[in-house]
Amino acid sequence: MNTAGGFWEQSYYIGTAGTVSTETIERYIERTEHV
Repeated sequence: MNTAGGFWEQSYYIGTAGTVSTETIERYIERTEHV
């Protein structure tokens, strides 16, 4: 998560996964807020 590119790649993955649960998304958001 050191580069903006890495952040956008992970966001794109989550946005296109389709089967990601809300819990997974919430955990991802919590992690990115602490970076």
